Amino acid sequence: TLSSSSTTRVRWFSIIKSREEKLFGAAQDMISRYDAQQSMKRPLERKLVDSANNCNAKVIDLPMSRKAREFYCSIGIPQFNRKIYIDDSYKSRTCNKLLGMLSQSQLQHFLTSDGERKLSCNFEDGRIDLNMAEDLLGSPAVVIIRSLQQDIKTTAEEYTGQQVKQAGSIVSWLSPPTREWEKPSKEAKYNYSTLHCDKANHFEYDISCVLYLNNEFTGGEFVFVDEIDESNHHEKENKQKNEEEGNGELVNWLMPPKEGRLLMFHSSLENIHRVNPVVQGDRLSLAVWFSLV
Repeated sequence: TLSSSSTTRVRWFSIIKSREEKLFGAAQDMISRYDAQQSMKRPLERKLVDSANNCNAKVIDLPMSRKAREFYCSIGIPQFNRKIYIDDSYKSRTCNKLLGMLSQSQLQHFLTSDGERKLSCNFEDGRIDLNMAEDLLGSPAVVIIRSLQQDIKTTAEEYTGQQVKQAGSIVSWLSPPTREWEKPSKEAKYNYSTLHCDKANHFEYDISCVLYLNNEFTGGEFVFVDEIDESNHHEKENKQKNEEEGNGELVNWLMPPKEGRLLMFHSSLENIHRVNPVVQGDRLSLAVWFSLV
């Protein structure tokens, strides 16, 4: 599960919700620190999983950065830094079907100069015109999107042990930037490749989920950015690496793409992240965010 007990989860999120301003400030401070550190020294890079790894569900426990631990200790709450990824052959077939529909839809004409197309698909809150979405994507595509959203919601409830409510959702289509004077690289900064914390941007977000619709592209890796130090590397192999690499270094934890792979994580401070610029091909995904009920 994403957390150890229902009681702890309720306490964790109830306290976090009463600290919105402090959370936002802490997130901005960490992002500024990370950006400054990355400008001075290239971060270490590690893959969270092997891109070819197959599993029904995998929980990844990572050590939490010192700043994140300090923040959570300052407001007296438990600390979690879990990510869950799930490879599903059924979702893979469904994603492939949706991919074909989206590639023929009007969404392909929405390309911005930094290579990003996106469409809000949070139909549940009533603010998104379902008819407009059907006109842009086609009714069959919208049916599949809503079905996938419901499947992801069921998975989020299973792994949190609580009811959740969909708080946001987008279809994201990322391509190499169209500006001739900007060649995509890992160092380039675009809207989607800037560091951010989901909950600092939208405080109602508690759980973040990303479903890969394809993997035929270069670049575009989902990246968790974190600091490592000796005090939070409790495993022997991590401690040994930390002693070799030094305290307080930044690490880019990369999640390799795979069609039908679902990535799920807490939306808060322990999961500051970004997406690497797409260098070649098109990266399509469905992102869904949930609030705990």
